[in-house]
Amino acid sequence: MGVAAANHLKTLLSENDSLTVGTGWGRTIEQMTLHLAGVRAPHARFISIMGSLTANNAYNPFEVVHSLARRTGGEGYFLPVPFIADSVDDKKVLISQRSVVKALEIARSASVCFISAGELTEESLLRRQGMISGTELESLRQAGAVGDTNGIFFDSEGRQVDHELNERTIALGFEELKALPVLLLIAGLEKIQAARALLRSGVVNGLIIDGDAAEALAALGE
Repeated sequence: MGVAAANHLKTLLSENDSLTVGTGWGRTIEQMTLHLAGVRAPHARFISIMGSLTANNAYNPFEVVHSLARRTGGEGYFLPVPFIADSVDDKKVLISQRSVVKALEIARSASVCFISAGELTEESLLRRQGMISGTELESLRQAGAVGDTNGIFFDSEGRQVDHELNERTIALGFEELKALPVLLLIAGLEKIQAARALLRSGVVNGLIIDGDAAEALAALGE
């Protein structure tokens, strides 16, 4: 999956080295950065379309952007704010900062975005990284959520659920993503329900998926 996504990004950059590339987070996107090689794009811009995690992991949005910029010689930008604000009021203050306003403007102008989807289980990265509590996980399920992308939680029809965490997430929302070319990266059978729902949302324009997951998704009849 990392090789496939990296090769696609390499092709896009070879066709236009001044692309603005928006990125999410996660292990699949991390693998894309690790396998990107043999391309120089000094005029390209890489921008995180979401806030950062507190842990310094390779799949943190900041690290993803830094790696892509380093490997291509392009410029990297990120949202210098938390992934999820402590409160709605805190979010309002954070997104009003000039550096954040500028970063969001760049994100909204992205030529292409690479995102992934997460499942809502105790084994998800959100839980393992402590970004949401067990209680919040259960309340999200009760609100109808089946997955998330960039911290935006959605139901089985791909609609953002009515939950306070969605009000605190700092990331491009679904309506903003619908205005951009968006590629969804899916690896693993555990992501099928989240992928199916996100494909219904109208956000996704392209799909990069492993064979087993693709067969399982096709077997659902859609």
